[in-house]
Amino acid sequence: MTEPARVFNLSIDEEAGLAEAVAAVRAGSCVVLPTDTVYGIGANAFDTAAVQGLLDAKERGRDMPPPVLIAEPSMLRAIADEVPEGAAALAKALWPGR
Repeated sequence: MTEPARVFNLSIDEEAGLAEAVAAVRAGSCVVLPTDTVYGIGANAFDTAAVQGLLDAKERGRDMPPPVLIAEPSMLRAIADEVPEGAAALAKALWPGR
């Protein structure tokens, strides 16, 4: 059975909401996040069951994989079978904070 969603207003208690989201992702659950235009659904990209849960929630198959956000260029090799030299060069040159 699916549990009811827990909703946190981050403008009231940001710390509790973020802690709950981190715990959910670590437990393999999906989280719903507001963006500038729509809500996004997130999960741990390195947890195959969590990714399958995200695909199920979005009613997608593996033929339409979700985008993966990563913190730094070194994480590219963990999510891609091959990183073309051009992509690695662009990441090195343009990655925020570099």
